[in-house]
Amino acid sequence: MSDCCRKHVRSLPKISIIVPCFNGVRYISRTISSLLCQQWDNLEIVVIDGGSTDGTLEILETYRSHFTVFLSEADKGQSDAILKGLRYVSGDIWGWLNADDTLAPDALVSIASKWRSIDRSNLGFMYGIANKIDENDLVIKKGAFIPFERSRLKDRFFITQPACFFDTKWTLKIGGPRVDLRYAMDWDFTLRLSKERDVYAIDRHIADLRIHEDTLTENGGYVRSKEIAKVGRKHGGILNKNHLAFCAMDSIESLYRMTRWGLFRRMRRNLSRFFDLIWGQMSYMVHDHTFDDSN
Repeated sequence: MSDCCRKHVRSLPKISIIVPCFNGVRYISRTISSLLCQQWDNLEIVVIDGGSTDGTLEILETYRSHFTVFLSEADKGQSDAILKGLRYVSGDIWGWLNADDTLAPDALVSIASKWRSIDRSNLGFMYGIANKIDENDLVIKKGAFIPFERSRLKDRFFITQPACFFDTKWTLKIGGPRVDLRYAMDWDFTLRLSKERDVYAIDRHIADLRIHEDTLTENGGYVRSKEIAKVGRKHGGILNKNHLAFCAMDSIESLYRMTRWGLFRRMRRNLSRFFDLIWGQMSYMVHDHTFDDSN
């Protein structure tokens, strides 16, 4: 159990956190402890487990008294677990924290402070800064404050998901993350929310995103890039950078798969360098290396 001391603060907003997890025994204690260390009592924790068999459930049982809802049953993946959790949330705002990520100390105080200071009548979501950390909680890359620009968001998901908190009423109106998306569901969700609602950036450290060999981002490869291209076209049209890059490089890669001529691999890599040159490598998300596992 967490040995952090929590101050008893009863104030608005009420914040709901959904924790979707499946076989997360390695990091789940750190995730839950980061929630229990928050100095915010108006908090509900909804844990949706996908039927873990690796010892995760035994760890979660030790924290059960802190959970508003604790459900363990088979699901269709992360989005499905989040949608199940949304049935139970009652907070003014909500977020989800994967079973390997953590909230920064006082993150919810910073979120609540921003929430109280803004015009909430058209709120879509808020987001703050997130660091990338390794298996041992060491910072790999410090996050930076990036003001919101929807035109930029259409090409690159520059927001880090665990640092996001969403308006609950508007989420329930438009629906949560899409179940048919596995790698880009968070990007798609923020694009849907920001289409008609206001977004606020917070210059505070809110969360830590854990990078390890089992994360979806590290393992998505070609399939992830294909999904990103699909979402990019939906929200940005056929001229979306990710859609254009994927279609162009995939066409050349198809020629390589048919002929096994190395010339086409070199063409694909040169085309990727060309896109980096004219657009900037950090302005889009589909890059050459993700095609290496497409065979």
